[in-house]
Amino acid sequence: MKIILWGGVALLALFWTGGAAILAEAVQWSAQWVSAGSTSTLEAAAKNIVLPVWLAPWFDPAGISSVLETLQDMLGSFSSVLPTMGMVMGWLIPAIWITWLLGVLALVGAGVAGTLILSRFQKS
Repeated sequence: MKIILWGGVALLALFWTGGAAILAEAVQWSAQWVSAGSTSTLEAAAKNIVLPVWLAPWFDPAGISSVLETLQDMLGSFSSVLPTMGMVMGWLIPAIWITWLLGVLALVGAGVAGTLILSRFQKS
């Protein structure tokens, strides 16, 4: 039973580590992208979005166009702030790994507690 418990802890730790690594890489990639000032590409892409004809019965074209205009305005206003956000996002990677450490410690603590509980029930 202890082998199953620690196998489960190891599997959860593996998923936790993989998730943290993927999140850290995504944050690093987005920080580089944001600090490079690539918002003009997004603005251009938002201006070129056209609602397909077959979606017109389900969505109001005027409502969709107002949402796209709002998106364009937001991207235009964020373009001056985004280079500084790249520096702030650099602090997220250490925060991700600190959170990972706390999660792994909690998993190991749960494994130890489970082992102690199992050993008490197996003795009696």
